Amino acid sequence: MSDERIDPETLAAFFDGTASPEERDSVMRTVARSKEAYASFLEAAAVYRELEDATAGNGPGQMDVVRGAGGSGTAGAKPARRWIIGPLLIAAGVVAVLFLSRSNASTEHAAIRLAQDTRLTRELGSGSLARSFGNAWDQPPWSVVRGSEASLPPGPRAVRAGARYAELEVAAQAADTDAVRLATEAIGQLLASVEAGAPVSAMFREVSRAPDFGGRPRRAAAAAELRASLGADTWFDLGVWGEMARLAVAARDVAFFAQDGSAIAELRRIVRAGGRAAAPRDSIAWASVATALQPLLSDRAWTVNDLDVIDRAVGATMAVAAR
Repeated sequence: MSDERIDPETLAAFFDGTASPEERDSVMRTVARSKEAYASFLEAAAVYRELEDATAGNGPGQMDVVRGAGGSGTAGAKPARRWIIGPLLIAAGVVAVLFLSRSNASTEHAAIRLAQDTRLTRELGSGSLARSFGNAWDQPPWSVVRGSEASLPPGPRAVRAGARYAELEVAAQAADTDAVRLATEAIGQLLASVEAGAPVSAMFREVSRAPDFGGRPRRAAAAAELRASLGADTWFDLGVWGEMARLAVAARDVAFFAQDGSAIAELRRIVRAGGRAAAPRDSIAWASVATALQPLLSDRAWTVNDLDVIDRAVGATMAVAAR
């Protein structure tokens, strides 16, 4: 690899999640700042998605091609995809591009930092969050949208994406591999109809497969890209806060809602920012959000006996903001 070009084999390893830290960092540094290069990356991501569908049995007639390249059975799936994707990318003239123009790896927005600083469970391992919070732990109180959620307006989509990132962060801290995978898939579905969604989805897939789920800096960088790609920063922050609050209630962590704590300070910032930035079409929705949040901003000293009141306020907020 040089500083100007990423060879197809390395790009394939990046998509597979098997690139070494050095290769990953080199890919991240090799950024093309043009529409043509960005379009090439989208094409590469589309090729990889098709190959993943083939190895999962979702692409009739393609599985035999993949097996022919890498042998039969599951063990040959990743090498097969890499064997195929290299020539395809060369034929397409693809230059590797990562969508990093709006943020850098050290960026930590306040809501993202809140999610990374909050610890809600001491259990570890796959299934630990279901054991801690119940089987419905990852089902926020919003209406279900069928299909790819492509019909969602920008604000509600950003709220849902923020909530899914919060779930991914909590899952990563708990080393709950299954929960990380589900959150990653949910983020990908939300990004399916977003113009800049493909490279951001690729970043989250890479994080989900990396040791320690990429560590705090890489998860923060991916979250910052997710936030920027949706074009509704305050709504995204609200989604992160709301889901962290909902899980804090499930964990019976009343300290999360302390009036002098970082979570309530962040909530106050979000409410102020939303009031200033809301477009006319969003102003009514934001007024409903602010009304639902009022109990949490009342300077009340909450106790564990008040968790039902908190839960209703958080649930109402998420239901209004995400629809």
